[in-house]
Amino acid sequence: MLGTRFRAIALAFVGVFAVVACGGGGGGTPNQTSVLPPSTYTAKAGVKGGQLIYSDWQAVDNLNGFSSSAATISQVTVMLWLSLWNYDPTNVPVPDLITQIPATDNGGVKVIDATHMDITINLKSGLKWSDGSPLTTDDVIFTWNAICDPATGSASTIGYDHITSMEKKSDT
Repeated sequence: MLGTRFRAIALAFVGVFAVVACGGGGGGTPNQTSVLPPSTYTAKAGVKGGQLIYSDWQAVDNLNGFSSSAATISQVTVMLWLSLWNYDPTNVPVPDLITQIPATDNGGVKVIDATHMDITINLKSGLKWSDGSPLTTDDVIFTWNAICDPATGSASTIGYDHITSMEKKSDT
């Protein structure tokens, strides 16, 4: 169960760590404000059960997107696991596991200098794993630590290795 939980958490938080690693908005001024365009995305209700049929030239022999470099495994796992946020068809970020997209105009991003920022991410309340246990910020921190730990065999730590620290302010 720990392996499954790790994979799910790890994939869920890829997006946030990639954004954190990108720096303070292209080296702009520290007081720069970003305004996100509105999204036209509307979430669709999920359906329990079913079957995913996937066809590609390379077999999908596992669902561990972090220790595999196979493109097909990445393509399949991105469809299975939730993310902190996703992007709509017009490339506008849309919250998934979080309450809002962090930005300078909503206080979620505080620019420190041209290459450093603090990002606050608020998970939606009531998130649960498939076994009913709560998904919390402890899971986010665990994922970051696990991905950056050489012993876990992560295929890449790019982006994650630019995060200098994480601080738990609450369970969400």
